[in-house]
Amino acid sequence: MLWDPDGPNASGDLTAAQNSFGQGLSLTAVQLVAGYASFANGGLLVTPHVVAGWTDPDGTTHDVAQPPAERIMREETARTLVGLLTNSVDNGIANGAALAGYTVAGKTGTAQIAAPVQVKDADGRTVEQWRYIDGWVDSSFVGFLPSSDRKLVALVLIHRPAIWGRYRMAERPETVYARLMPQILDYLAIAPDRPLEPVAQP
Repeated sequence: MLWDPDGPNASGDLTAAQNSFGQGLSLTAVQLVAGYASFANGGLLVTPHVVAGWTDPDGTTHDVAQPPAERIMREETARTLVGLLTNSVDNGIANGAALAGYTVAGKTGTAQIAAPVQVKDADGRTVEQWRYIDGWVDSSFVGFLPSSDRKLVALVLIHRPAIWGRYRMAERPETVYARLMPQILDYLAIAPDRPLEPVAQP
């Protein structure tokens, strides 16, 4: 869901500015992963699907027809985004998602959560309004790897993590990603794409 800045419930230029960094947008986890997959796919959006096909008892395989990929951005734009997201992990705030031997492209996210609350209107009547709740956030990391030969997109989302101060968390999604991915990479036999630093020097 994206607010039209000129719509009846929007705030014009303020809404346009908020749209630019994601404030007030709503999407599902699958939509977020599909968006990142489009960067990894060179700007092509593939419809998410669960079943690739099935096999009859006699061994006949039936593929499920998928809609063709849709180009939603230029290939060079997607390539630029891959570079920016890789830098975010190598040198930026998402460094906790770094994995030895792999180039990881990804980004952290912190989204405020709105909920219905009871408030008094100008006439003193109690009405229900949707407002952001202090301390309620979704904290996420979404990334793909190896960023030089994209194979896998994954999202770690922590709903309303335990926080203190200004969004300091006991568990961060990028560190969960870094602990989980080696097991998945091993299971899927996805080869490293970066040389590993030697453990000891001669």
